[in-house]
Amino acid sequence: MKITGNEPIHPIDCKIDILSKDWANGLTIHQYYTGLAMQGLLINPETNGKLFFEIANNAIKCADALIEELNKTKK
Repeated sequence: MKITGNEPIHPIDCKIDILSKDWANGLTIHQYYTGLAMQGLLINPETNGKLFFEIANNAIKCADALIEELNKTKK
């Protein structure tokens, strides 16, 4: 099964109708990987002075690349 990135990182089987499915599932795999990549980019002293949207876009590209590579190795 391929990863699209839209799957929840920690799926919750929520049987309460009041809660929306998206809220109960929390972050997607793509959002989670993007956050991890952004942490790494922000802690790097060489990113000092770069605009935050540039760092965010690079983090998204990192997450996309990771998901793509994971799909290559998945059986």
